[in-house]
Amino acid sequence: MISLVRRAAALCVLGAALTACATTGTEVAPRPAPSAPAPS
Repeated sequence: MISLVRRAAALCVLGAALTACATTGTEVAPRPAPSAPAPS
C-alpha cells in the first residue's frame, strides 16, 4: 500500500528531525538525512 509507505517515510523524517532537535536543544540547519541512525 503506497499510503503506508508514505506514512512510514514521513514518520522517519519527522522522528529524525525531532531527535536532532531534542539532542542539540536547538534548531538544526537543514542537511541531508544520514543513511543510518546516529549512535547514541
